[in-house]
Formats: sequence, structure tokens, C-alpha cells
Amino acid sequence: MSADLTTFLSYIPHLVAVKCLSIVPTYKDSSELKFRDGSKEIDKFPSAILFVDISGFTSLNEQFAKLGTGGIETVSKHINGYFSQLIEMITLHGGDVLKFAGDALIVAFPSDPNEKDGLAKAVLRTTQCALEIQSKLKSYNAAGIKLTLHIAIGAGILYTLHVGGVDNQWEFFPAGDVFSQLHDALEKSQSGEVVLSTPAWELIKTECEGREITGDWHVTKVLTSIPVVPLNRINTEASDQFENIVKCYIDKNVVSRISAGQSNWLAELRRVTVIFVNLSGLTLQTKDGNIEYPQINNVLCIGQKVIFRYQGFLRQFLVDDKGCTLIAVFGVPLGHEDDPIRGVNAALEIRRNIIEIGLGCSIGVTTGNAFCGTVGSASRQEFAVVGDIVNLSARLMVAAKSHILCDHPTYEKSKAKFKFEKLDHIKVKGKENPIPIYRPTQTKKQNKKKSSESRLFGREDELALFRDQLSELASNVVASAISLWGKPGLGKSRLAKELQLLAEENNFDVYFGNGDSIDKETSFLAFRHVFQELLKIDISD
Repeated sequence: MSADLTTFLSYIPHLVAVKCLSIVPTYKDSSELKFRDGSKEIDKFPSAILFVDISGFTSLNEQFAKLGTGGIETVSKHINGYFSQLIEMITLHGGDVLKFAGDALIVAFPSDPNEKDGLAKAVLRTTQCALEIQSKLKSYNAAGIKLTLHIAIGAGILYTLHVGGVDNQWEFFPAGDVFSQLHDALEKSQSGEVVLSTPAWELIKTECEGREITGDWHVTKVLTSIPVVPLNRINTEASDQFENIVKCYIDKNVVSRISAGQSNWLAELRRVTVIFVNLSGLTLQTKDGNIEYPQINNVLCIGQKVIFRYQGFLRQFLVDDKGCTLIAVFGVPLGHEDDPIRGVNAALEIRRNIIEIGLGCSIGVTTGNAFCGTVGSASRQEFAVVGDIVNLSARLMVAAKSHILCDHPTYEKSKAKFKFEKLDHIKVKGKENPIPIYRPTQTKKQNKKKSSESRLFGREDELALFRDQLSELASNVVASAISLWGKPGLGKSRLAKELQLLAEENNFDVYFGNGDSIDKETSFLAFRHVFQELLKIDISD
């Protein structure tokens, strides 16, 4: 197996690798992966699900980020050192890391179909793994900051979907009622505890000691342990088809870096804009147990189209303790000066498009510094964004209540582009004092007011050309066009403004059109604004 393929496989779950391998015989087009009927690509099987929530990473990042490059290297060393131990224990017990959910891991322990009482044994192995993790990592000290764990375990039917496909980018989406079990169990879990949902406890209650916590169970000991069965990674001969399928599940920028031999690129502190989108009204599973594939797939495609258009990074689409959530980041791996504007634009478009298909959503948008880089180990890793602003975006999403909420830095960087409603300060978890929040309502319309700028001195040749062209136009001699070319900072915009002043003095109607870096691939964008003014079309209607 090639070094690149080994690295690519570490970015996807084992379940996805097995799926990719099964597709190879029918994979004809080496450039694009397509599922003929996504609803038939749903796999389902009994499984225990482990949710490991880590506390302390944000404090670690905030403390050492102030020290510059050396501090970020320290953060990276401790985050990945901790994850490496965690992932090693999970893999040795047969667990498959499905998602890195912020400061948490979502892990599957599928039932062995050839084993009697397979699901019960899967839950027991998961519990053994969880108790060992708590025992070995409960007092982990990362440069003076204590990292602690909350662990929840659920059991039931796990559904795995493959959704998206925009720009040949696919997402693995695990779903099922088992995730709602995790939400309740995690809420009741204290630091250092392992809490099982009632369905999981019922399967192994004769094999464990524990106490009830309002319907769920805090497990303290396994009375009858069973042999662990390590997760066996795929060992196959490399093929172009297999590698191309695997790469469809990894962000293209990450793939490019790995292919360029930069798989171990340095972690960095980047200023980014983060958006969290929580879906409401989305039916994941019907009463008869079927998964609503078309609706789930449609939601992700809406998100992908908008996020990719603004050159953002689709961090995740998952079901976790917050429900069904889409997470996007602007500013990494590709950075832009206007990332906050891109983030707010994306939030407004996603919300509008989600409402159009009859669903609702709550969105949080934040801007600030975050740790950006690979997290995990050589066997299982992801490109992640960790920091206080990531957590704050999730908090604002919860507080948004079917709207969009932005923090102050996002508001400051995008208020020239959007209208905002300033709301009362709110108290959120992790912040000592109430924070200011803002609700974007719409994009500001271009202003067609008479210019009141002071006049331009110099540039006599250019001004003479403007006057001659306006004079000819006033005499109905000929219509003409003037192009201004020059390097950034030479005053092209100021010259254009002077042309406007001269035209207004001569009683011409002036209409404006402009493009921007976000919509540079939209054909005739600058002319759209002109025709909207001429035809009195309000695109916000």
C-alpha cells in the first residue's frame, strides 16, 4: 500500500474504507463517484456507540496561543499526544472512530453477526474500553491544565449513509435513534464517569455494577470481562480506483497537501470565521424505522453548494449531542481578507434555502483565532479547528432559536456589507460576563446617492478624457466605454468616483455595478446591479 493511500485511509472511518473497497468493482469513472440510488446505499446493523467528550482543550489552546509559534506547537503536541493514547485504546478494543466532533470522539463498536448475543457483547466491550480510558486518562496533565472526560454509551441500530456529492465531495453520515440515547446519557455524565443509556444497560446489567441516574446508568465495574477484538485495518493492494474513491471523502485542500508530501504540515493559529447550523424539522428516521435519505442528502447539498461557493471548508455534517449539525469554517485551509463577510453571506443563504424546502435552522457565526491543524494519530486523524470561538459558535447556534446570531468581531468586520439588529447581551456557557450579539437581516443595498466627496486634484489627463467623453455623450455623438487599469492602491476607485461627480454635474443618471472576490466566477455580476436599478427589480423580494 502506498504511503499516500495509508495517510488518506487515516482520514476516514474503517466502515467507510470497507464501503469504498466494495465499490471498486463497479467504479467506472475515475473522476467522479456517484451512487445510483443513495437510498439503496444505506447500511444498517446493530452497534454500540461510544461518545467521549474531552474538557480542557479550549483552555489549553487559549493559554498557549498567546505564546506564538512555540505555544501552538505545545498545543499540538498535547492535543495529539492525548488523542493518540485515546485512539490506541479504542482501536485495541475494536472501536472505529466515526467522527471527531469538536473536543469529542464518536466511536462505533459494531455487533459481530457471527457471535451469539452480538450486540450485548459489543456493549460490554465498549464499556470495558470506556472504563479503561477513564482509568488511564482521568488525571492527564497537559502543561498544567487538567484534561477530563465525560463518556456516554448507547446501543441500537446504526444507519450509515453517504450523502452530498457536490464537486465530488461526499460525507459519511451515521444516524439512528442511538444518538438520541447518547444525548440524554451525556447530560447525566459527570467528569470521570461512564454512563450507559437504558437500552445499553439492559443488555449487560447482569455483567456490571452500576447505579441508576434518572433513567440511565452510571457503570463502575465490569464483573465478567470478555476478550477484546482489535480493529483490523484494511490491508489491500493499492489501486487508482480505490484511492480515488477514498479521496472523495476528504476535503480537496487536505488531499492536495497530502499528495504534495505535506501531510505533517505544522499546526497554526489562524483567524477564522466559524458557522454552526442546527437543523430543525429534519426527519432522520420515520416511525417505521426508515431513514429519510432524500431529505438528509438535500440538506447537505444545499450546504455544500453555498459553502464551496464562498470557498469555505465543510468541517462536518453529523448527528451528535446537539442534534443534526453542519459546521463550516472560512479562513482555513484557504484564507481571505473578507472571511467574516463570506461567513455571514453563507449563513443567510443557507437559512433562506433551508426554509424554502420547509425546514428550519438555527445558526451561530463567530470570528477569532483558533488552532487549525491535524488532530489524532497516524492511524486515525482529521483536519480540525479547535478554540473558544468554535465553542462560542455552537453556543450561539443553540441560542439563535431559528435565526442567525453573530458575535461582535463578526459584526465589526461585516457591518458595512449587512444590516444587523443589535440584541440584548446574553450569558453563555464558558463566558464570565454576558456577551453582545447581533442578528444579520439582509445585505445592504447599493447606495445611489449624490456624491459629496471632496474633489480630486491632479490627474489632469484622465479628467480631460472624462470631460471629452461626457461631452460627446451629451451631444449624442457616440456611446463609449472607459477602462481604468492599474495596480492596487493607485487610486482607480477614486478616479471612478470623480467620473460619477462629473456625470452628476452634467445631469446624467448614474448607475452602479460592481463585482467582488466572492462572486468572481458569477458571469456578468457587475451588470446585474445596473439592470436591477434600471428595471427597478428588488432581488430581496
